[in-house]
Amino acid sequence: MVQKNRVERLLADEDIRRPLLPLRWQQLNKIICSWLGSSDDIARPAQAWSRVIKENLEWLDPLFQGYVEASYRHCPDPCCQATNIFFDLADLLYLHSLPASIPDSQTRISNGDPCLYLTEQGCVLPRIHRPHICTWFMCDLHYECFGAEQPKIQREFVRRLEKIRHHRQKLTHLYDPGAGF
Repeated sequence: MVQKNRVERLLADEDIRRPLLPLRWQQLNKIICSWLGSSDDIARPAQAWSRVIKENLEWLDPLFQGYVEASYRHCPDPCCQATNIFFDLADLLYLHSLPASIPDSQTRISNGDPCLYLTEQGCVLPRIHRPHICTWFMCDLHYECFGAEQPKIQREFVRRLEKIRHHRQKLTHLYDPGAGF
C-alpha cells in the first residue's frame, strides 16, 4: 500500500485529538504533509475535497457569525471555553490540503488549559481554520437564531453541513482506507 510505505505509520485520531506539546504537534504535521506530498493520486482528491469543505464553510460563516454576535454576550456557558475541543485528523488533512498555514499548535498543551486561540474578542482563527467542532456546533441560543431563518436558508444550511461532513469522511478514508464511513 503506497500510503503506509510513505509514512512511518498511519496516524490515528487519538494521536492528534488531545493536548500536545509544540514539538509533537510539528512532528504530526510533518507526517501528514509528507503523506499528502507522496503522490498526485493522494494530493489531487484531497485538495479538491478540501476546497469543497472550504467553500461550504465560507457560505456558512456569515450565518454563524450573526448567531455568535446575537448570542455571545448572553451565553451562560460559552462552548469556546470547553476544555475538550481539539483539532482532529480530518481537520489536519483538510488544512494541509489547502494553500494555507497550519495553526501553530493544538488548541491546548495540557489537559484543562483554555483554548490557545480564544481571546476576549473570540477566536483568532478564521472559521475555515478552526477545529471542525468549532465550525458547526450550535448552542440553544444559536438554534433560536437559526429558527428565525427562512426555511430555504435552513435547508441550505443543513445541506452544506452534511456536505462538509461527507468530504471530511472522504479525506479520512483516503488517508486510512480501513477507517470506513
